Amino acid sequence: MLLAVMIDASGATLGHAAARSQRTQLPLCVLHGNCQAESLRVLLERSPTFCSAFRTLALPAVHEATADDVPRIRRIVSRASLVISQRVRDGYHGLAVGSHEVVQAAPADCRLVTIPALRYDGLYPFQVHVRDQRGQALPAPYSIYHDLRFIYCAAAGWSLDRSLAWLRDLAPSVAGIRALASRARAALLAIDQEVDIRVAERLLGPALHGRSFLTINHPTNVALAQLVSQIHLQLNLAYQPLLPGEDLLGEIRTPLERSVIAALELRAVPREDWTIGGCRTPVAQLLTAHLSWYAENAGLAQRAILEHEERIGILEFSP
Repeated sequence: MLLAVMIDASGATLGHAAARSQRTQLPLCVLHGNCQAESLRVLLERSPTFCSAFRTLALPAVHEATADDVPRIRRIVSRASLVISQRVRDGYHGLAVGSHEVVQAAPADCRLVTIPALRYDGLYPFQVHVRDQRGQALPAPYSIYHDLRFIYCAAAGWSLDRSLAWLRDLAPSVAGIRALASRARAALLAIDQEVDIRVAERLLGPALHGRSFLTINHPTNVALAQLVSQIHLQLNLAYQPLLPGEDLLGEIRTPLERSVIAALELRAVPREDWTIGGCRTPVAQLLTAHLSWYAENAGLAQRAILEHEERIGILEFSP
């Protein structure tokens, strides 16, 4: 019995080695873009039809790339038969990692498929980026993302108790939530027109709208699967979704507000708290950290108010 098990195990090992060897002979596909690109690569690797046609290699995410990464990126792309690329501007962060710059390193017969960088703030109208005086994005404590309501409280100089009371009583404008969602929809649809793979209409349809994004720029696996499905269609490959149990970009999950669900008539269940690093984080805990951080960075909350003045007006905040 033991001998039989050893033979079976040996055969399996040889079989896996042969399969790996065969895959190294397949055409190379590289994915280029932000963190979404690597998540798409992971999902493509779960597709038997794609894996029978291509092997993949990871590229550094453009927002994390360094000058030392650029030669390696070009070497990898120079061997590619297929490049799946988000639209990234040339000279991004001062490096030659833009879409056109990267594709220039590809062979003449390399196929290019362009995809959107998915961003949609319609579900999270209070979530924003805040920039310093040089225009650089500043990550907020723990959540990375800033909340306009927290900024409002910090700029007003309110205590934690008063801030919590104001948040509890706040009734943001229904018309404002809808107006911002409409603007976000238009932006996502506009991006769709610039690329080969178009998914905005699917993501914003009734079935997926409320479960398409975890933050303003982190789509769910369900949303990413829409891209993967359309990539297969573009390549004339059959696709049967085989998604991981956990969202690949689920490190941070924003609360999905009841007011937003009601205003946008979403088919969704409210999320009351943040999830950060897999841990439930109550809003009060995050607000405490943010108020302290704004207090330590004098003038930042006031500058952020000016930066997002129009959005605050649309949502009709008031003391």
